[in-house]
Amino acid sequence: MPPEKVFSMPSLANSPAAKTRNMIGLPGLYLLGFGPRTAHAARDLAAALYPEANIPALPGRSWTAAASGGEAKAK
Repeated sequence: MPPEKVFSMPSLANSPAAKTRNMIGLPGLYLLGFGPRTAHAARDLAAALYPEANIPALPGRSWTAAASGGEAKAK
Protein backbone atom coordinates (compact mmCIF):
# COMPACT_ATOMS: atom_id res chain seq x y z
CA MET A 1 0.00 0.00 0.00
CA PRO A 2 1.50 3.38 -0.92
CA PRO A 3 2.41 5.80 1.91
CA GLU A 4 -0.22 8.33 0.76
CA LYS A 5 -2.98 5.78 1.27
CA VAL A 6 -1.63 4.57 4.61
CA PHE A 7 -1.24 8.08 6.00
CA SER A 8 -4.69 9.12 4.81
CA MET A 9 -6.27 6.67 7.28
CA PRO A 10 -7.72 8.64 10.21
CA SER A 11 -5.98 6.42 12.75
CA LEU A 12 -2.56 7.22 11.26
CA ALA A 13 -3.05 10.70 9.79
CA ASN A 14 -1.77 12.51 12.89
CA SER A 15 1.03 10.10 13.76
CA PRO A 16 4.67 11.23 13.83
CA ALA A 17 5.34 8.95 10.85
CA ALA A 18 2.62 10.67 8.80
CA LYS A 19 3.98 14.10 9.67
CA THR A 20 7.47 13.15 8.48
CA ARG A 21 6.18 10.86 5.69
CA ASN A 22 8.36 7.98 6.91
CA MET A 23 7.25 4.45 6.29
CA ILE A 24 9.10 1.14 6.10
CA GLY A 25 7.51 -1.37 3.77
CA LEU A 26 8.14 -5.10 3.96
CA PRO A 27 5.98 -7.99 2.74
CA GLY A 28 3.65 -9.21 5.49
CA LEU A 29 4.54 -12.88 5.23
CA TYR A 30 8.24 -12.01 5.27
CA LEU A 31 7.76 -10.47 8.71
CA LEU A 32 5.08 -12.75 10.08
CA GLY A 33 5.71 -16.09 8.38
CA PHE A 34 8.04 -17.31 11.17
CA GLY A 35 9.78 -19.65 8.76
CA PRO A 36 13.42 -19.96 7.72
CA ARG A 37 13.50 -16.29 6.63
CA THR A 38 12.66 -14.93 10.10
CA ALA A 39 16.24 -14.01 10.97
CA HIS A 40 16.65 -12.17 7.67
CA ALA A 41 13.34 -10.35 8.16
CA ALA A 42 14.35 -9.22 11.66
CA ARG A 43 17.75 -8.06 10.36
CA ASP A 44 16.18 -6.17 7.43
CA LEU A 45 13.67 -4.44 9.71
CA ALA A 46 16.38 -3.47 12.21
CA ALA A 47 18.57 -2.14 9.39
CA ALA A 48 15.67 -0.06 8.05
CA LEU A 49 14.84 1.33 11.51
CA TYR A 50 18.46 2.06 12.42
CA PRO A 51 20.42 2.74 9.20
CA GLU A 52 23.22 4.39 11.20
CA ALA A 53 23.91 1.09 12.99
CA ASN A 54 25.52 -0.51 9.90
CA ILE A 55 24.04 -3.91 10.68
CA PRO A 56 25.84 -6.48 8.54
CA ALA A 57 23.92 -8.61 6.09
CA LEU A 58 23.27 -12.22 7.01
CA PRO A 59 24.67 -14.95 4.77
CA GLY A 60 22.43 -15.70 1.82
CA ARG A 61 20.52 -18.93 1.78
CA SER A 62 18.64 -20.62 -1.05
CA TRP A 63 15.31 -19.68 0.55
CA THR A 64 16.20 -16.00 0.96
CA ALA A 65 17.51 -15.14 -2.52
CA ALA A 66 14.51 -13.67 -4.33
CA ALA A 67 11.67 -14.10 -1.86
CA SER A 68 12.64 -11.35 0.57
CA GLY A 69 13.11 -8.65 -2.03
CA GLY A 70 16.33 -7.59 -0.36
CA GLU A 71 16.65 -5.02 2.37
CA ALA A 72 13.73 -2.93 3.52
CA LYS A 73 13.47 0.51 2.06
CA ALA A 74 12.25 3.56 3.95
CA LYS A 75 9.71 5.39 1.84
